[in-house]
Formats: sequence, structure tokens, C-alpha cells
Amino acid sequence: MASPGDELSGLQHHSLFPVLDVDEAWRRLPPVEIGGGGPLPTWARVLAGSLPRTTAAMLELDYLHRERSPVPPILRGQLRWAAAHANHCDYGEACALADVRRAGLGEDGIRALTEDQQSLPAPERAALEFARKLTRAAGTITDPEVANLLDWYGEKQLVAMVLLLAHANFQDRLLLTLDIRSEEDAARPALNVRFEGEPPAVHRDNVTPPPLSQRQPPPPQREMDPERNVLDFFQVRAGLESQRGRRARIALPPSEPGQVNWGLVCRTYQPQLGIAWSKCGRAYDMEADQDPIFHQSLFWVITHTEGCFY
Repeated sequence: MASPGDELSGLQHHSLFPVLDVDEAWRRLPPVEIGGGGPLPTWARVLAGSLPRTTAAMLELDYLHRERSPVPPILRGQLRWAAAHANHCDYGEACALADVRRAGLGEDGIRALTEDQQSLPAPERAALEFARKLTRAAGTITDPEVANLLDWYGEKQLVAMVLLLAHANFQDRLLLTLDIRSEEDAARPALNVRFEGEPPAVHRDNVTPPPLSQRQPPPPQREMDPERNVLDFFQVRAGLESQRGRRARIALPPSEPGQVNWGLVCRTYQPQLGIAWSKCGRAYDMEADQDPIFHQSLFWVITHTEGCFY
């Protein structure tokens, strides 16, 4: 049943999954430090019952990217639209268009974005093409393309753009999976809310490790992937070695042995955005408590699909 506080009737029907009413969703979420009590996006009302801390962290991250990103307001909305358009996510497109209109982009600018991007300045066209490639085929992005973006936007904004597009693609896939389609819901501004506390550390003391004999995998077989017919185990290993020898596209401070470089990138150039993303991951690990092998298997499917050696 829709809450009296939800002025948009029928939103509970715009998802394949049960949607909490607004008041109940707020009761499930952690206590707030700032904001709270108003309308919630439908996706948050779907997730609040089973993943309340994850939902809270996602709401904070959504606000950061849409309202506090170092990327200029109109450009951040344009990038969000480009990703959503590539993903065929109507909700994401409507959200992005509402944001750029609030940022001051007129109807001529909207038409240029959605119909004739050749009329846009070269830096914007390059950024939108980057968004499309990062969404559809990230491995095809070239060093010269990134170098051009660095010339126009600099390292801090480029990292912010990459994190924005990572969030946009994550959110689009969530929206499409939940089948949330309400454009009225999407047109709302990002919710300015901050929740209390941090998710506790994950403990899996109750997980019994498999016997040693089951933890020793057989030697890898030299067998081609029937779906992609591109990379076998040995080619992946060779690709990793080649990747280690590549020079990074942006400057990084010296790293310690074993340090994860993408985390170093975030801490160096966009610590606030990186911390907010990691908070989502920690909350999800705590609440979902997935079997580690299953969790890593899903991660492998994604990286395999993207052709990502990492």
C-alpha cells in the first residue's frame, strides 16, 4: 500500500519486486544524521527491507555523484544520460535529463545531447564518446583518447568522470533488473541524506573451509572459451604480465608492494567519491554475507564478460 507521504500514486507497481511504502522504508533504514522522512526513490524502497545499510550507502553515493561531484553539473548529467542511453535504461535517461535541466541546460542543449551531438563542443563530444565506450566496450578505449580528455579536463576530473560512469552503469543495471520505470520518480532531485554509523566488519567464523583436497585445483587445461574463443588461461596470464608492464594513463605516487592501484587512484584524486563507493561495498558484504566462492565467481563472470584481466 502506498504511503500517504508519497504524492506519486502507483509507484509501487513499477517494479518486479515488492515495494515498501515510504514510511516503512524509512523505518527499515539506519537512523539519519541529516535529512530523512521525505519521498524515497522506488529502488530504495525495494532494497530497504533486505539491504538497509547498503541502501543507505547507495543513497549517499547517489547524492554525491549527482550534486557534489567535481564534474560540472551539466557535464555530469550529460555523461549519466550517455551511459543510460547506451544501456537502454529509460529511468536513467529521465533522471539525467531532469538533473541537467535543474543545472540550467535549455531545450536547445537537450536536443543537442539527445539528437545531434555534432553541434556540441569537442571536449563534450569526446567525454560523451568516452562514456559510451566505457559503458559498452571499456577495453576499446585508447591511450590517445584518454590523453585528449586529460588535456581538456585534467586528472582529478577524469577520475571523477570514471567513478561517475561506474556508478551510472551499476545503477542502470540495478534499475533494469528491478524493472523500475517511473519517469516521475526519476525526475526527483537526488536525496540529501546522511545516515549514522558505519557497517560493522564482516566475520565469517561460522564458515567451514572445505577439505584441503578440495582446495587444490587441478592443473589448468589449455582450452579455448567456446563463448568468446579469445582467451585461454595462458593468454590471460600473459595479458596480466603485459598489463603490469604498461605505464598508467595518469600519474600515481609510489605504491607499496601488494597495494591495489585502483584504490590508490581514488585516494589520490577523488578520496570522497572512493570512500563512498567502498562504503557501499562494505555494507553489502555485511548484509548479503555471500559465500566467498560464489561472490568471486560472480566477479569473474563480470570481468570475463568485459575482457578485463584484473
